[in-house]
Amino acid sequence: MTPKPARILLVDDSAMQRAILQQFLEHAGFEVLVADGGVAGIAAAFEHQPDAVVSDVMMPEVGGYHLCRFIKNDALLRHTPVVLLTSAALQKADRFWGLKSGADAYLTKGEDPAGLLEILRRLTTEHASHKPTDSQAMAAGRTQIAAGLHGLFDKLLFETTVANDIRRLGGMVAQRDALLAEFAALVDTLFDVAVFAIAIFQPEEPILHLTLRETIGPATLRAIRRGIAQAVGPAALPPTWSDAQVVCHPPERFDDAHLKLIATAPLMCPLVVAEQTVGFVCLLPAQTAGPPVVDFHAVAREFAGVVGTLVYYTSAHRLAVTDGLTGLHNARFLLQEIASELARRGRYGRPCSLIIMDLDGFKQINDVFGHLAGDAVLKCIARILRTSKRTSDIASRYGGDEFMLLLPETELAGALVTAERLRLTVEAARCDYADHALGVTASIGVVEMGDGMTTSDQLIAAADQALYASKAAGRNAVHAWHEDGSIVRAPSNADAAGRSA
Repeated sequence: MTPKPARILLVDDSAMQRAILQQFLEHAGFEVLVADGGVAGIAAAFEHQPDAVVSDVMMPEVGGYHLCRFIKNDALLRHTPVVLLTSAALQKADRFWGLKSGADAYLTKGEDPAGLLEILRRLTTEHASHKPTDSQAMAAGRTQIAAGLHGLFDKLLFETTVANDIRRLGGMVAQRDALLAEFAALVDTLFDVAVFAIAIFQPEEPILHLTLRETIGPATLRAIRRGIAQAVGPAALPPTWSDAQVVCHPPERFDDAHLKLIATAPLMCPLVVAEQTVGFVCLLPAQTAGPPVVDFHAVAREFAGVVGTLVYYTSAHRLAVTDGLTGLHNARFLLQEIASELARRGRYGRPCSLIIMDLDGFKQINDVFGHLAGDAVLKCIARILRTSKRTSDIASRYGGDEFMLLLPETELAGALVTAERLRLTVEAARCDYADHALGVTASIGVVEMGDGMTTSDQLIAAADQALYASKAAGRNAVHAWHEDGSIVRAPSNADAAGRSA
């Protein structure tokens, strides 16, 4: 029995082109159907179930890209191969739209026609195993086709609008919390949300941002964290993930006493950029939620690019304001913060103090044990500063073995208490290097921003004077600079114990 020839649907608005290609393909042994435009081509594809479609790209009403996208989005026709013909040399834009529309091949008119035959023979052979049976085939009226086209174009428009809204968030990478809140608000307009979680895997400062439309408690939070960890895998999680900052909006919807778990199945999607997982999104739909209007994974894929930019920006910004050895803020960042606090004090009269600390005997450690030992001591002191300060305080390595601690909302008396506690902690600390336990002491100067201070230089100069007084008094001491220009040694805990005795 002679096999039935493969059926090709030829779509072109040019009668001459149709006639030439029809004759050529029939001569090669194909059965050829013709359509004079995109809408007629879609109708013929539904009615005749061709083994392949060959379509011109540039046609009025519905062009080849849209025709191809319509076919590939239909459950009955999606396996039908589509070859697109361009009338000019193939441009990058043609490759892009051909890829996006799902075309199986695209050729330039005027190329060797043998290439078209080779492609069609290969595609029709592959298509034979996917071709629907006669019982599946159906004829689609123009009303159905128009409705399908409108649905497809509405979907494309919707996806494009959402994509543009997400991409605009890329301009907010300098304001991470605001960016995450804006994206969560966008998701809230697209989906019926109970809880929406965004995890950002920044190695230095991972964050879990929760938007809450229903009240949750620790059990739901643990379930979200566990679900993200299991979905991503331990290799993709930063080592600091267990200490990730958790931000809830609005905060009152997180209740430690709330025990009930949200039972709806989550929608989960990793945020992947250049094959690296930079974050994760998890959506717990409201129990009354219907089917989503837009693909959650498509939204997440668009947002992944924004998160990649956010992570890159945050890392670059951190490098710009961080001391490479100790991980504390550098002098540049500290000076910016001092300027901000001076301006705030000038406007609102809020107190702020500065502690400057110089390590006693540090040069000897470098001379005796080497600079690597000195680096180990600096890192050790940095850890002490990080664990001793409040969240609002700014710890900085100012240069060499000098450190500074800026204390917003702190008067001189409170700063002196912090400085003395810091002095005692440094004195008691032992910094491990090789087989040695190295110790240093600290000379400290403290100053509160005064009414006459308008620049960071004035504030630092006053703190320096107090520091020099501590050095001159035998080191391992705390001195304070007062607004009248006097410098007074702060009583140590040992002094206080002696007086009480």
